[in-house]
Amino acid sequence: CQSCHGADFAGGPGPEGVAPRLAGQFAAYLEAQMGVFARGERATSKTMTLMMKSLDAGERARIAKYLAGL
Repeated sequence: CQSCHGADFAGGPGPEGVAPRLAGQFAAYLEAQMGVFARGERATSKTMTLMMKSLDAGERARIAKYLAGL
């Protein structure tokens, strides 16, 4: 995640365009967006789609909770 979203997850330029801030976002929002990528409903990042499809819902929820706490 850090290679695109930055070491502090504050977002910034990434290989596929500007990566959004993740740190401090609401966990429910992050989890919902990860789910959209996992279902292939958002095609703005091939990397995100592949990464999120490789995780199950529980893993995505734990990641969202972690990022929300930053």
